[in-house]
Amino acid sequence: MDATNRGKVRVERTAKRVRTYLGGRVVADTTSALLVWEVPYYPTYYFPPADVEQSALKATGATKHSPSRGDAVVYTVTSGTAEAADAALAYPESPLEQIRGSCVSSGTRWTPGSRRTRRCSSTPATRTPGWTS
Repeated sequence: MDATNRGKVRVERTAKRVRTYLGGRVVADTTSALLVWEVPYYPTYYFPPADVEQSALKATGATKHSPSRGDAVVYTVTSGTAEAADAALAYPESPLEQIRGSCVSSGTRWTPGSRRTRRCSSTPATRTPGWTS
């Protein structure tokens, strides 16, 4: 990969309704999601804070740093009896104004879905094992 492209970020508003689930319950539901591409990673949905069930997020006290997105607050997501440790991130002071304050799945624990549901991440990739229609 060309080193000059690594870390470049593209942000677009998506026209799709995007929902995330944990333990069979909706944790986020939006028609205002952002689709964020950062080379070399897969694109990921970011959710406006108003469309995320804030009571489901518990700050862990940890942070993660991204050179392009800034420092993220790490959250454990809970819904009913289900819990996903370190499963969500928010960038309250991101240098990218479009994603500032938005919440994103860390890509490993909670289930996103819009007409399809999958088990692993919030990336809108092509059909992969784990999808159900």
